[in-house]
Amino acid sequence: GLQQLKREERLDAFLLAAMLAEDYPQLNIQLDLVHREVARRFPEALGAAAEQASKPPGILVLEDDGCIVPLTYGIDRTWAVVDLHRGRLAEAWPSFVADRWPRLQWLLRMAAQAAAHGDHGEVVDWQGLVRRYATADTIRASAHTGCDDAMSHRATQPLEVC
Repeated sequence: GLQQLKREERLDAFLLAAMLAEDYPQLNIQLDLVHREVARRFPEALGAAAEQASKPPGILVLEDDGCIVPLTYGIDRTWAVVDLHRGRLAEAWPSFVADRWPRLQWLLRMAAQAAAHGDHGEVVDWQGLVRRYATADTIRASAHTGCDDAMSHRATQPLEVC
């Protein structure tokens, strides 16, 4: 599971991000730590607001094996949009948005609620939390592994929020 970040670890991360941003101004340095108050007051900043339900994911990641996944590197392949070695994004996108994205959006809202309640500490690794909730849902929904099976899988079992 996720371990709570100590105050010193959070400070180190912020300082390192600031130093990198200063040394490499051409790069966009992003630190994916979210304070519980941000999750509570601004869920839309996390893509987890209920009114965003009709919007498709704004972030797609090309994994090193050719799979395109939403939101974050390393998310369970159940949520893969397409394996580029076997298909095209333009063809796979409509079914992903219709079939799997609503469930993943619901999981984003559950993760944001957990972060807002401080269930994982005052500050949380947002991408890690998203991966955790997506994986927990996948484990409950099926024994699926691999990008191939992800194209036809639908996660439909409810997630037990602890």
